[in-house]
Amino acid sequence: MTRSGEFLRTVDELNAANGEKAKGLSEELDEVARTATEDLREPIAGMRQPLDKLVSAVENGTDYHQKLDDFAAEGQKVIDICRGETSAMTPSAAPTEAPVLAEAPPASEAPEAGITYTLACTTADGSLERITDYRAAWSQAFETCMPIEVGGTPSLEEVQANDGYTDDPRGARFLYTVCAATAGHYVDGPLSENQAAEVVRALMLCPDHPKRAQLEANTK
Repeated sequence: MTRSGEFLRTVDELNAANGEKAKGLSEELDEVARTATEDLREPIAGMRQPLDKLVSAVENGTDYHQKLDDFAAEGQKVIDICRGETSAMTPSAAPTEAPVLAEAPPASEAPEAGITYTLACTTADGSLERITDYRAAWSQAFETCMPIEVGGTPSLEEVQANDGYTDDPRGARFLYTVCAATAGHYVDGPLSENQAAEVVRALMLCPDHPKRAQLEANTK
């Protein structure tokens, strides 16, 4: 799940190589769905959709528009089901108060609290950990992180970093995945033009990153 989310977030070119990678990741999710419980199959199928659409766009030469929020929402359903937090698993539980990805108020009305987020981060050996502060990820060499929960109101810094990046008021959560990384593609490079621009935006939020010099060098 995390590798698929990282791929969708960083892919910036429709070519045969990315089409094959998307196809492979979709097939991996299909294998998971085949052995999963019935309540997990629908959200896993939802996670496959953006991958399959990317494959179709490459094969047919059509446009492709990423919808990372949809992927993240389906991934959160999988996590909630595995943790026994959905109504399907706990019918007597009270309904949740609001979706995780509820609309944030306009920046002009926002206090300076900043968004809250949870990142699912993986190491090279595949171990997974939930991170709620990007600085907490610096104690390990996490290669990939994906936002799975978000809430709160964007701070001015988050609004500025997100300006022109996404239309999502809480789009800064994707930049925090770069802030959390101390290994992997963004640190090791090389970066595409879009990825380099993403690093510049991320460093607006985490200027104290322990590998800032290396990240900045990769943007040149």
